[in-house]
Amino acid sequence: MFQSLLAVTTAVSVVISVAVSVVCIALVAVLSYRHKAMTTKEIALAAVCVGVSFALSYIKFSLPQGGSATAASLVPVCIFAYIYGFRKGLIVGIVYGWLQLVQEPYILHPAQVLLDYVLGFGCIAFAGAFRKRNLPKAGMYDLLLGVAVAGLGRYFCSFLSGVVFYAEYAWEGWPVWAYSLAYNGILMIDIAICLAVCAVLQYTPQFKKAVLYMNPEKAASPAPQDAPPADIQS
Repeated sequence: MFQSLLAVTTAVSVVISVAVSVVCIALVAVLSYRHKAMTTKEIALAAVCVGVSFALSYIKFSLPQGGSATAASLVPVCIFAYIYGFRKGLIVGIVYGWLQLVQEPYILHPAQVLLDYVLGFGCIAFAGAFRKRNLPKAGMYDLLLGVAVAGLGRYFCSFLSGVVFYAEYAWEGWPVWAYSLAYNGILMIDIAICLAVCAVLQYTPQFKKAVLYMNPEKAASPAPQDAPPADIQS
């Protein structure tokens, strides 16, 4: 009986979370479309990546004062940032951060929310900051470097949040800064998992084809025009 009730409660939570995610993505889509920040194709892909990341974030190991290691939940949104660049990756990262706040809110102060959820997940944008402009020629290390910097940026935001807002939870005999470094070290597991998954994907032909298919430079490049007919010499 208890297990059935728990399953129903979990299902309801997932449905509510997905509904909230759809609303958030729709709002961002409307604003982005109005300001020509993102095309319809990019908005659709952003929704898919955020949705997959959000679903993966339910598979996790959580700590008492927040923080968790997940099943590579950041990979889909990092891939979006890798393909479409820093600015659009920032939009998707912030949306995903707000969804994490809705999923498992841990609020002590508005500035803590800014550090943990807005700036922390906004660092996902760095996954697209290091690739070559010509996407077909981008190397494996472009994605891995971007994901590593994105993860470290999130870790730094969590570290600052721990020092400023979680000092009372510091372990006995530990300086606050050392406690925050160690406690948030679980994010390093998350980063390592994401890097491993991205490294495997880079060697997958299907992944490379999918990335090239979604290549914004290819979509924006003008179609070749036929050469004008040569003048006929009389």
